[in-house]
Amino acid sequence: MSKLSDLSDILASILKVNSKDITIDSSMDDFPEWDSVGHMNIILTIEEHFDVYIDDEDAMDLTSVKLLMHVIKKD
Repeated sequence: MSKLSDLSDILASILKVNSKDITIDSSMDDFPEWDSVGHMNIILTIEEHFDVYIDDEDAMDLTSVKLLMHVIKKD
């Protein structure tokens, strides 16, 4: 699986949406379920799944799939 596919599956699971509804251009604004609690669950799951560390301050700015992919691809 690709990292984008893995990320889409993570987002879909947490947001309780179809992974096909998530694209590289998706953002927090596209899903009402992507609220502050959902966002923290996303960040924690990404850290665990991809074995990355996301600083708390940086986490607040990661409000789109593109930005999340940028962090994931750093490794």
